[in-house]
Amino acid sequence: MRANVGPDAYPGILAIPEVGDTIYLPTLEDLGRGGEMQGGAAVVASVEEGVSCGEPALYVRAVGFPDACWRWQSLEADQAAWRAAYGGQTARPAGE
Repeated sequence: MRANVGPDAYPGILAIPEVGDTIYLPTLEDLGRGGEMQGGAAVVASVEEGVSCGEPALYVRAVGFPDACWRWQSLEADQAAWRAAYGGQTARPAGE
C-alpha cells in the first residue's frame, strides 16, 4: 500500500492498495450477482478510480471475485479488525 498524500489525495483514505496487496473482506450475505461470501484475506486484482456521491473514490477488485468490487473508503477502516477476526482465513464464495 502507498500513502494517500498530495493534492490529488482521495477523501477519507489513509493508504491506497495496490495490485497484489492482501486486504481483508467482510462476510457478506449477498453480493448481488456474486452470491454470498465468507470473509477473510484476499489479493487485490485491480484498483479503479470512480465517483461516489460526487466525490472521487477508489474501488478494489479481488482475485476470485471477478463480478464484485468494493469501495475502498468503506473497507479501509475495518482492515485491522477483520485481520484479527479472520486470522489466516481466505475470503471465498460461501459453500466452498
